[in-house]
Amino acid sequence: MNPRDRLVATGFATAALFAGGNAVAIRFSNRELAPVWGATVRFALAALILLAVVAALRLALPARSDLVGIGLYGVFQFAGGFGLTYFSLVELHAGLGQTILALVPLATLLLAVVQRQERLETSALVGTVAGLAGVA
Repeated sequence: MNPRDRLVATGFATAALFAGGNAVAIRFSNRELAPVWGATVRFALAALILLAVVAALRLALPARSDLVGIGLYGVFQFAGGFGLTYFSLVELHAGLGQTILALVPLATLLLAVVQRQERLETSALVGTVAGLAGVA
């Protein structure tokens, strides 16, 4: 295996490990911390790491005119999405939580077809069936 393929395989395995272990880690942290507190600690740490990367690479910060959109995205995507995920994993088992998250892309495709934003072609149908089989 050449070095580039090894790097890609390592990146994929690392992403799969973190994505697959996410619900388990949240469920574990919910045993000791309140869901909102656990999510806050996690994302505050991530924000500090990203700010350190921005400073180390001397990247430009967003313009003030972009802050409203960035803030809204953060509230809905991270505070809303992950906040509700943390609360759901108080009662839900991590395996079921990951199964539901794995089905989101498939549900998105099917909802787009129902709303006539996407056409259900044979390749998409085959992919959907393969995805369902993989989740199952």
